[in-house]
Formats: sequence, structure tokens, C-alpha cells
Amino acid sequence: MSTSTEHVAAAAAQTDRPQLGSGSLPATDVVKRTRLTGPLREAAWQLYLEAFEELRATAIQRHVYSREEFDAVMEDERVVKYVGRRLRGPQDDLALRDVDGADVVQVCALATFTADLTTMPLISPAYFAARWPEHYDKGRCFYIGFVAVHPHYHGTGVFFDVVADMATTVSEAAGVAVLDVCGRNSERYRLPQAILRIAQSRVGTITGTPVDSQTYWAYEAPVATGALPSPVVDLRDAR
Repeated sequence: MSTSTEHVAAAAAQTDRPQLGSGSLPATDVVKRTRLTGPLREAAWQLYLEAFEELRATAIQRHVYSREEFDAVMEDERVVKYVGRRLRGPQDDLALRDVDGADVVQVCALATFTADLTTMPLISPAYFAARWPEHYDKGRCFYIGFVAVHPHYHGTGVFFDVVADMATTVSEAAGVAVLDVCGRNSERYRLPQAILRIAQSRVGTITGTPVDSQTYWAYEAPVATGALPSPVVDLRDAR
């Protein structure tokens, strides 16, 4: 799974933390949870679907969880969930009550972050062990499963807050964090560079570099034709 879509890419372009409480910015915050349950999970699922829907048609590799997979991640306490919340204001009639007592109008961002690489089924912990053996042995390898931001919350600071907190966690552990970014967001929106700028605004010593890539090739026949005669191979020539 990956950090993807134009919504997140546009949010990442905002590398300076906006000041809330001025202009028309809604009141938002970001909290960390080990489990996400009840109505807040339902709201998070709707955000997730909206943020990643376009990837169903723009990326070959499946980047979108099924509902069962999503629920399993939300239940797994080994995976930290960053939840961006729009808090209830004077103009809001309805809100969800979060476990900390906050009245939440909308889940506006969601991200997953873990140091237990076995919780991410599509990555190979052995790769991390081979590339960063000391980090791996000491539990200092982190993986970002996905980051989703609602398009109405660009410039509110929720994306900045998520990335900055992850950067702080990695820095405090002297660790390494890995993220999967699809080619479209890397080439068109330069999302990895935007994330790095945010991380460096919090922890100046952090660096970023690509570590792996995967390219899909398509082999297409422009017109329908009959099959070519099969070549005759004399196995005696192979002796």
C-alpha cells in the first residue's frame, strides 16, 4: 500500500505549517491511536475510499485495501494510526464523540506507521534485515503503510503534522522509514521530495533516497495475426 493520489500530492506541496485560528481554516488536529473502532472507523473508511479511489484505474498494482483488510489494520495494535480530525465548531450541529472526549465532525486524514514489519503483508522484512542489519535487529526500521488526506483539507496542516511527527519518531530512534510511492506521484508531483522537505523542517539531519523500484512492461500485438510457425530445434545441435 502507498501514499498516493493527487489529494495527498497537493497537500504535500504545503511544506510550511499553516497557522490555525486565522482566516477560514477549520479547527483540526492529529492524534495517534493503536486501534480505531466504532463510528470513527466508519468515517475513516469513507475517507480512505475517497482518497484512494482513483488508484483503482491509474496504478497496475493494487494499492487499495478491501474492507476486511482495512478493518484488520484498524484493529492491529502493532500499527499506529494517525487520525486527522476536524473538531466541532459553533457552526457544526453533528459530531462524533472520540475516545478522548473530543467532538469530531469529520476524519480528514488517516495514515499508518509501524516498526513491526510483519504487519505489512506486501513487503519483505528480509530486505530490511539485509540492507539495514543493525537497524533491523534493534527494531529501528519503520514502514508507512499509507497516508490519505481529504481534498477539502489541503493547507490545514494535517499532512504536515503527520509527516513531521513520523520524522520525529524516526529521528529519536536513529532509524529509517520506508514508503511506497507510485510512479505517477513520484514523477508528476515529486511527492517524495515534498515529504523530505517537511521532514527536514522538523529534523534537519534526515535524508531521503530511492531504495527500490518496480517497472511494469506491456507487450502488445497491434493487429490480430495467425501464430507464426513454431521453430524446429534440433536437440542434437545442443550437445
